[in-house]
Amino acid sequence: MSNVLFVNLKRNGDIFNTAALAHSYLKENPHATPYILTYDEFKKATKPLSVFKGVFTLDRKKLTTFNNHNLYSNGFALDQLLSELKGIESIVWSDIVNYSSDRASTFLCNYLKSSTGANIKGVSFGGFNNLDYKSNWEIVFNEVMTNSKLSPVHFSTAYHGMLGIKENNTSYSIKRIKKHDETVMNNFENLRKTNQPKDSSCSLIGVQLSTSLDSKNWDSSHLVKLVESILDDSTLYPLILIAPCEKERALSKELNEQFDNKLVIVESDFLALSSVLRGLDVLVTPDTSVKHLADLNDVKIVEYTHSLSTSLKQGSRGKSNIIINVQENALDLIFNSIKFLLDPTDAAIKKIWDQNVYFTYNDNLGWNLRPINGAFSKDLLRRQLKRTYIASWCDIVFEWDIKKYFSDYSYSEVQSIIDEEKSFIGEVSRDLLGTLRSLVKASESPSEANNFIVALDKLLNHCESELTGSIPVSEFKALLENLDRTSNQEQLRSAEELLYKLKKNLQVALTCLNTVEKDARSMPINKRGKSETFSEVRA
Repeated sequence: MSNVLFVNLKRNGDIFNTAALAHSYLKENPHATPYILTYDEFKKATKPLSVFKGVFTLDRKKLTTFNNHNLYSNGFALDQLLSELKGIESIVWSDIVNYSSDRASTFLCNYLKSSTGANIKGVSFGGFNNLDYKSNWEIVFNEVMTNSKLSPVHFSTAYHGMLGIKENNTSYSIKRIKKHDETVMNNFENLRKTNQPKDSSCSLIGVQLSTSLDSKNWDSSHLVKLVESILDDSTLYPLILIAPCEKERALSKELNEQFDNKLVIVESDFLALSSVLRGLDVLVTPDTSVKHLADLNDVKIVEYTHSLSTSLKQGSRGKSNIIINVQENALDLIFNSIKFLLDPTDAAIKKIWDQNVYFTYNDNLGWNLRPINGAFSKDLLRRQLKRTYIASWCDIVFEWDIKKYFSDYSYSEVQSIIDEEKSFIGEVSRDLLGTLRSLVKASESPSEANNFIVALDKLLNHCESELTGSIPVSEFKALLENLDRTSNQEQLRSAEELLYKLKKNLQVALTCLNTVEKDARSMPINKRGKSETFSEVRA
């Protein structure tokens, strides 16, 4: 029997995702007992999560008050922190998982490692406050995802990679209150019967009203039109979902007044929300913590977003859910996506055959998105090229078929992008060889050190690119910046080893590009279109 601590100093949605990670960890370590450490204000999100045996919290408000207030010494904050950590230090831990992987959590994990002797999974500090990268996945998480316009992998994929485990997609065990389950079941059944049309059934559609960030919300006038569309369909009935807070109560009241106060408003905390979600047929939601809890409850989701880049990192992970990049025609797409998830026929898919609609699915690398109509996208192709490299870099068998991902592309356009990618790798390789020559000269003569620094700086600037070849350079930069403090000669030797490793990884990237290039040549002359069946889209 062993104990594992998940350190999560992020928000509610991340806590739900931590539960999914702990679920996977238990699958491969069945004798482990998971605990979680989070901030006190997010403890409520742990209530429906039965995977955690215990919950430890930090009082962030008190800690920051002690640390920032002029009346208190910083020592008070340190004393408070050490006092709150005593319960954790009294337990024998096998692993401590740095889920947050930010500076605060990394310092905290290193302290707990020194006081408990546990192993740190995820990012940790070395002996000189340098980052101790133990796997390529930590570099992907810390260096690649943060610098990419469109993240090549989902956060969930990176977390599982850092722990060296596979994602467990079986049903999650969610803690629910019997009384809540019975109340929801009875009330929802009555709603279905009351609104059920003759010779048909009634599906309940949960509409999440808002998030904590206005930038993620949809305009209220559009929400009104969506609710109207649902009400106009006799086979659907809307439920407005809100959190137990005054802001959302006020918003729901304002919305309900436009419907003569006839809408059903469902207010619930996270523990009751699990019962509510289980009773829905489809959830419509922006990027909010509710969608992550819905994933754990196997609820069908239509997620709408104003930024596809966030969805590629932290979107819904459920199989065959739909994510919509909100544009002018979003209302019809959301409504028709609801209908499609309820009855996924070929006729239904034609109504959402749009470049702004994406399927969620799982491949060998992890959770991914795919345009439902197979429309070609330069950005998504570049993202997929990065995925092929990351898979090879991390020793994962990954067979990506460009013809299934993009059902409509011209080979010349793909070839043009791949040629640009190869050209970039060639440019990086030239600068790499120049840096190697400068390093050899610097090793022989200190007066050449400045030329080496100039050449190295030119090489490192390639990290800023969005092309696949920038990933090996990002790894090189990360490892170079975190070399142990040794003599100049030893550091030069280490830098030389890293340069040769970079050379090898650039060759890996080139091989991946050649593979995709070869596959792209076999695109059929008669490209597929709207006649494609649902089963083909999901293949």
